[in-house]
Amino acid sequence: MPNPKQQLNKRTFNRPSPALINFDYTDVASRQGYVLFDGFTDSSGSYHLSGDAERSTDAFITSGSVNGSTDELGTFETSEFNYPALMKGTVFFMFAADSTSGAGVGTDAGYIQIAFYHNDTLLTTLNSQTIGGEKTEGQSPENVVLSYELTSTRNIKIGDQLKVKVTAGEAGGGRACVLKVGTDPTGASSTPIDTSVDGCSSSRFILAVPFKIDI
Repeated sequence: MPNPKQQLNKRTFNRPSPALINFDYTDVASRQGYVLFDGFTDSSGSYHLSGDAERSTDAFITSGSVNGSTDELGTFETSEFNYPALMKGTVFFMFAADSTSGAGVGTDAGYIQIAFYHNDTLLTTLNSQTIGGEKTEGQSPENVVLSYELTSTRNIKIGDQLKVKVTAGEAGGGRACVLKVGTDPTGASSTPIDTSVDGCSSSRFILAVPFKIDI
């Protein structure tokens, strides 16, 4: 009869991997992992989305004067994906916006519209709450959090991009307004995105995307 100790000594044991990956409990339970992309600009005037942005040429982007009209501030884009991914779940858009008064009478109420694209396919269009509403020139930055439920799995292929188009609109009140959206990856306070004001805690522009993870 074989000696159990000899049999044990003949076994091969694999050394554990030195890599340690931490997942939030909720991420593991839903098999999703959120990636945060910061919106920022470069010196050439291009708009980017990156998971490791450290600075932006512009602390904020601004519209023209809108009065019964809309004005596109810019379209942020990721670089081309170099690895396939599966996207499903709740996508979040988080940023700070400010409205200042223009010509006319009444209030300067405006809003920010977010359009989310996979390549050139529009997935959703969302409007923020009314920003501003002041009767006089004044600073009124507010945090905006918008969400979109992606109920069907979206297959991200190598070479694909995600895009977020930002548009300013006038929400009534009879007075033109100029809208500004923070784009500082550091989240620092600046004029007009003053993070010391109640209701405005960060100047970052964040796209939070849920990707399925393999465990």
